[in-house]
Amino acid sequence: MVHNNPTMLNCFIKQLLQYQGSVVFIHVDEKGLNIIPDIIEDPRVIIIPEHYNGSWGDYSQIQMVNALIKNAVQKIIFMVFMNALNFRVPGSMVVDWEELH
Repeated sequence: MVHNNPTMLNCFIKQLLQYQGSVVFIHVDEKGLNIIPDIIEDPRVIIIPEHYNGSWGDYSQIQMVNALIKNAVQKIIFMVFMNALNFRVPGSMVVDWEELH
């Protein structure tokens, strides 16, 4: 959750991206949408589409965390499904549910 320091954020992102398989989900605060162009562009860096006006001790903190979790879970499910299609059933767009286990 960020809103005003892209330099520090990019430093942190670079550290996280050193690890193979890492994916970084970012919530940019409504007050800081202007920093989005300054954030590192990488396929493993995902800026979620929801932008809440975060305030300490406010319900918006919960909304931001929930949005991050929702986006991460959706991406992970998609990645698992695509891996199942690519590696278990090549060339098929229809996969039996049991085949995914």
